[in-house]
Amino acid sequence: LVPRLFFQRHGVRGPSMWPAFNDGVAREWVLSLRPWLAGDPEVYDVVVVNDPERPGGRVVKRVAAMPGEYVTIINGDVRVRSRDLRDEWWLKRSLDQIMATRVPFFHLKDLSLQMVKDRPELRNERHRCIVPEKGSCSLDEVGGFLKLEPSRGLCVLRVPEQQVMDDHMTTTGHITSGHHVVRDLVVTFSLYEPASMKTGVVFEVQHWTSAEAGQAQFALRLAHEGPSARLSLLEGGRSRFQGHLDWQDRRTLRLVLVDDRVAILTSKRDEEDSLEVVYEGHRKVLPGAGESYLKLVARGGSVVLSRLDMDRDIHYTPATEWAGNEDSARVLTDSRGENGQLFLLGDNSPQSRDSRHWRRAVPQQVLGRPILVVWPWSRMRVLP
Repeated sequence: LVPRLFFQRHGVRGPSMWPAFNDGVAREWVLSLRPWLAGDPEVYDVVVVNDPERPGGRVVKRVAAMPGEYVTIINGDVRVRSRDLRDEWWLKRSLDQIMATRVPFFHLKDLSLQMVKDRPELRNERHRCIVPEKGSCSLDEVGGFLKLEPSRGLCVLRVPEQQVMDDHMTTTGHITSGHHVVRDLVVTFSLYEPASMKTGVVFEVQHWTSAEAGQAQFALRLAHEGPSARLSLLEGGRSRFQGHLDWQDRRTLRLVLVDDRVAILTSKRDEEDSLEVVYEGHRKVLPGAGESYLKLVARGGSVVLSRLDMDRDIHYTPATEWAGNEDSARVLTDSRGENGQLFLLGDNSPQSRDSRHWRRAVPQQVLGRPILVVWPWSRMRVLP
């Protein structure tokens, strides 16, 4: 009785909250705090509420906006306007929350080197992932190492614009295409045996907004200086951040460019849980984001990557036809929580019924705040 006073258990079925829940399993069981202990929910919290369409049922959704706030979905992003209609912001998230719901686009270990018109390209099952523009690259199939080999001192590999599926669970067959990959991204890499590199060798991850732009919008630069490396973040060719790192084998670096956020994380080991934030700031999101792309640049000598992971942010759809009549979906151009209700969304919105579809104003009671996945064992984790 004592545990039930503080906690309760809920089953999360279906793909509506993927990737936060149900990564390929039929059901996950979560432990949630009772409302009196968890306090009032805030934006981006995951909550358990009564299902408005199924008497006695319960659903797990994410809070997108507070009562009375206006919600709009633009190019896959959730925008929220305050009650006074002057301020607008993206769905508020911490870096940990962004990491918890990111969607893999490609990982180095999943790529293969293929010859296309006598030029090498790195591909996965669906996409042209990396295309050499200057110099060349090679892939060690055994170890998964990517080597950037400069020609005349320069190597440039381009990650082209992509057509991607906003429906994360591809097995459902409901597909929505978009151009959002390179605009909202998380790129993680590790350099292999940096001590073997010559002093002065530079590696950069550049984010470009168009092929005709004179400068990359952002560039993360790592310059080898013997026992240490100079780490820089450039915006439009101007320095925004500089620091030094002890040079260690397979030190992991991560560049986050999501919504209006830019951040750099580093780790001395190739481990996800040891990454620490060294810089966090804001960026201006430019129009025409579908034209943006990414470049990997090596100057002054060869660079070997032992890890290269590219993840994208989750994206939302304005309305879906899933699970019922098309007439039941709201036109989400200026929707808001009515009668004091929260505005709730599923992370995998093409496969979710939520506040976009719930036409009737129904009593809404928060029954719990999930804090821990307890089953299956392989997915047990603390929720951010």
